[in-house]
Amino acid sequence: SFCVRLARADITLHVHTGVETTHQKNTQLRREQPAIPDPTYVVMAGLDRHEMTGKIVEQVAAQCTRVFLFDNGSDPAYVSHIDNVEVIDAAGVGLHEMWNRGLVLAEAAAGGFPHNVAVLNNDLEVTGDFLARLAQGLRSRDDIAISYPNHHDFEMPRGSLAVTSGNGARTLSGWAFMLRGEWGFRFDEQFE
Repeated sequence: SFCVRLARADITLHVHTGVETTHQKNTQLRREQPAIPDPTYVVMAGLDRHEMTGKIVEQVAAQCTRVFLFDNGSDPAYVSHIDNVEVIDAAGVGLHEMWNRGLVLAEAAAGGFPHNVAVLNNDLEVTGDFLARLAQGLRSRDDIAISYPNHHDFEMPRGSLAVTSGNGARTLSGWAFMLRGEWGFRFDEQFE
């Protein structure tokens, strides 16, 4: 902890290797990822741009229970070798229909138990605690229906989060949000 404090204060650390110490620790210090309170599923749509899609899929697959990726007719089709990623052929299917299919799949996988469903664009880059922060915001009160990043223009300040109980008081971040899956939300598939 002393060395960490020095680094934070921008003080250069010098080590005299000729002095033997008796306070050696055989453990590594690392930052723990915050726990997600319920099973969490991610629903995404993708069309081509495999490298970009692969990056976000890899980032969120490490943070969630399962990713449902709807491939909307990529040529060649998107393939994932990550165990908890399911790629679903959705050529010609509308975005809101894909989202609804993802909500149904997550609901079935959760077996009626409380669960979180994040709906994400495939052009994001997220931190290792992104889904946990959305889930913690979502589950912070019993009346919250949705959580999403609070952003200014196109920047998302680290740690900021907006939540709503569905009263429409805030503008939804349509590119990244999380719903309470057990509440049975569905999207209007006629919405354009």
